[in-house]
Amino acid sequence: MEVTLFIVPIAIILVISIYTDLKSKKIYNWITFPSMLYFSLFHLVFNLEEILAYILGFLLVGGICFLIAMFTNSLGGGDIKLLALLGLAFGIDPGFHILLYSYLLTAFIAVPILILKKINPDKMYIKEIPMAPFIALGTFIVYIA
Repeated sequence: MEVTLFIVPIAIILVISIYTDLKSKKIYNWITFPSMLYFSLFHLVFNLEEILAYILGFLLVGGICFLIAMFTNSLGGGDIKLLALLGLAFGIDPGFHILLYSYLLTAFIAVPILILKKINPDKMYIKEIPMAPFIALGTFIVYIA
């Protein structure tokens, strides 16, 4: 039961985030903020003895994402909140792994696009890459590993 109360909401959150990010390039607060509340309550009920790891996951993963966005302008606010939410849901160590895998997976797509854009800038119209699919894939890798 505990696994179902964890994985089903994560799957729903990620599917909605992928859809909205691909469609409108936004991950909305109406999905991230209630989810943060849900996982806070979830951990208070099921993982109270380890609550500090989940709070640190939220603060540190979210904080690192915020700093990345401040200095590189490569991450949107919805992505920051989604990754902070995943840090809260999974905890500090898995949260860092999700962040790492998300960026590595994004790089596999972004680097060739940047190279093609340098070679032929008139034919490359891609200005930004929605990151939610890569965040979801990184989350899936961490969950099954």
